[in-house]
Parts: sequence; structure tokens; C-alpha cells
Amino acid sequence: MIDPTTGMKAGERYAVENVERAHQFPGFFLDGKYFLGPELLTAVGWLEGKRFMYDNLDATGEPIFPGRAAGDIEDLTLTLVDGTALTQAPLKRHLLNFAPDTGLPFHVYRKRRFNDECAIERQACGLPGHRWL
Repeated sequence: MIDPTTGMKAGERYAVENVERAHQFPGFFLDGKYFLGPELLTAVGWLEGKRFMYDNLDATGEPIFPGRAAGDIEDLTLTLVDGTALTQAPLKRHLLNFAPDTGLPFHVYRKRRFNDECAIERQACGLPGHRWL
């Protein structure tokens, strides 16, 4: 269960604002867990109440944040342990590279379509780095 003070709702995905000189969080939150990408099913972070635990290591194998506690989330704002405040915003499905009207990540959708011998090309969403399938 997600702590209601975080402002997050079950079943919705939230991205963290990226700010210069602050740790970058390229993934998203979903149901109290933090994922790096929609195709990566292993969470690298999680919520303990409103505390965000982030299991990321530096080059020497030490946690980036002391005790893995990155900060606290309250009212869709992640306040890092150093005091930096980063806002969170709900993500739209297409920004996560999902196939429209399917609920499937594009790589799964494309594979299923290919296996069905369909040759339909779709564009992911027009974001840099997303390409025609």
C-alpha cells in the first residue's frame, strides 16, 4: 500500500524531475516501486512509508545514498537527503514507449505482431531515441 502522504496513486506511473547538479532518476515509480524502464521488471527502488529507498551502487560498490535512503516523498515532491527538492509528475503511457490501446511495451507488441506475421509499422511516440518499429 502506498502512503497517501506521497500523493501517488496505485496503478499510476510517476517520473522524477531531473535538475542540474542533482542525482538523476531516469526511471519511474509504479505502485510504490521504482523501475529504470518499462521493459525492466526488476525494481531498483521502493517506498518504505514515504521514505524512498534506492538500491544503486557507485563504481566502488557502495550505495550512492547512505543506507540506501535517497529521501522522502510528500505531495509528489521527492526531497533528497541533501535537501534538494524534485517534483514528480504522472507519466502518460506513450511516453513510456507503450503500444497504443494494448497496454504492452512496444518490444512485446512488436514481437507478438511479428510472430503473427503482421507487417504493420508504427512509430513509438516521436521522442528522441525512439524509432520506427
